Amino acid sequence: TECGDLTEKYHVIRNTIKEYRPQLVDKSLLSLLSNSTKQKYGIVNFHEVLAYPKIKELATKVIQSSPVLYTFEDLQQDYGFILYELSYDNFDSNAILEVNKIRDMVYVFTDDVFIGQIYRNSPEKSIQLPSFKKLSLMVENMGRINYGPHLHDFKGILGDVKVNKRIVSQENAWNIWTL
Repeated sequence: TECGDLTEKYHVIRNTIKEYRPQLVDKSLLSLLSNSTKQKYGIVNFHEVLAYPKIKELATKVIQSSPVLYTFEDLQQDYGFILYELSYDNFDSNAILEVNKIRDMVYVFTDDVFIGQIYRNSPEKSIQLPSFKKLSLMVENMGRINYGPHLHDFKGILGDVKVNKRIVSQENAWNIWTL
């Protein structure tokens, strides 16, 4: 299990090894294995500490007018969030935002109002937007994949960001906060 407890699967594998290759099983170590101690912590109540957009106050790094949507790795951000923000004179309503290559979750805001989210494994990578002057994309790193073809699991916005099929991810006006 995630907490390291011995499972039925562990015992089946260990016993199979013991049956076919007993020299590989150190019996003195087997007696040392046990499940971890668990504790109850009771009910934990959560409350909002800092609402969006005030979350920017927690930024450890701020980059202004960037032509590049830096990844978590580019910014030496191992975990947490990165907020990407772009301002416009005005975008008409019913604009379609497309973010095709994201790792892991993008929370979409227009003019500081939450519109929706796009998840890396979701088949739908677009969202309809109301008219807006400011587009904010807050990307959450939800952990690393540490096996198989996704071993190098870079985080952030890794592809183009499009509004009404126009690539906006290469414009020189992105402000970026590491959170």
